[in-house]
Amino acid sequence: MIKKATVAIAAILSFSALYYVADPAHTWWMPHCPLHRITGWSCPVCGFQRGVHALLHGQWLEALQFNWFLFGLSPLFLLMFCAEVLPCRRYTRHLQRWFCSNAVYAAVAIAALAWTVIRNILHI
Repeated sequence: MIKKATVAIAAILSFSALYYVADPAHTWWMPHCPLHRITGWSCPVCGFQRGVHALLHGQWLEALQFNWFLFGLSPLFLLMFCAEVLPCRRYTRHLQRWFCSNAVYAAVAIAALAWTVIRNILHI
C-alpha cells in the first residue's frame, strides 16, 4: 500500500516541475479562473499559479505580489497539510486538533471572502 505522504510528495514534485517549466501567464492550456473570465473580478486564489511559477524561479517579491493572501497563509496551509499526511501519530494529533478544526476552516473561509472583497475594491 502506498502511503499518503508518498503520494502527496510525488504530486507536489510533479506540479512543481510543471510550474517551473510552464509559465501560466503565457500558456493557453493552464487553467484560468472562471470567475475572472466571466465577471472580471479576482477570486481569492487568482494569481497563485503565476506566483508559484515566480517562486520556483527565485522571484520572491514578484510571487508575493501576485497573491498576498495565499502566500501569507502558506505556513498555515503547510501545517494543515502536515497534519493530514504525516505518518507520525504523536505530533499529527496535536496538529490536527489545532489546525484542522472547523473553527480554522471557517476562519479561512471568512478571510478568503474578505480578501476577495478587499482585492476587488482596492484593485490589488
